[in-house]
Amino acid sequence: MTLVHTISANTAAYAADAIRQPRRISSKAQAEDVRLDADRGALRAETGDPAVDQLIPAAAVSLDLLSPHNHPQKHTTLAQAQAAYRDLDD
Repeated sequence: MTLVHTISANTAAYAADAIRQPRRISSKAQAEDVRLDADRGALRAETGDPAVDQLIPAAAVSLDLLSPHNHPQKHTTLAQAQAAYRDLDD
């Protein structure tokens, strides 16, 4: 006697996700994780509070607008845009 089992796509996805290799993170992100762990350990040693591990660290935010490699976009005037379109029509 043969017993046939069916599983849903969600269950199969969970099982496949468990065997998938984790993504590699950059060494900068690894160093940041190590620093955050060390900061939490120091705070835990300072306060003696084990709940420090449950604190969610603040997200690191960076603005690309302020980076030195970001060049401001060049804007054209209406007359320049109309001239460019006229050149396309010719």
